[in-house]
Amino acid sequence: MCFPTINSVCVIVHYDGAINEKSIEGSMFSSPRPKIMALKKCISLQWMKKPILRKLHRDPQEKVATIHFYYPIRLSSGLNHHTAIEINDDDDVQSFFGICESVEL
Repeated sequence: MCFPTINSVCVIVHYDGAINEKSIEGSMFSSPRPKIMALKKCISLQWMKKPILRKLHRDPQEKVATIHFYYPIRLSSGLNHHTAIEINDDDDVQSFFGICESVEL
């Protein structure tokens, strides 16, 4: 179980999977064995990759090719759409944490 703190957020890591574009729901992630983990806020992209590799029981020297995150956007009452964004640099990481704080799930 993942319990977020004031300094972390819980995420679901989908690896070796796909991002499927649905017309109504938007982007949906899928993978054979997703993992739940907590990520500390105020980290760099390089430091974000390290706990992900540990959680996946991968060699620390392996390369994480891409990281995407998705979040809900309320289109109207009762209708949400999910948008996927690729994390390319440290500014994107900070935007990710800012979005996590602002989105009411």
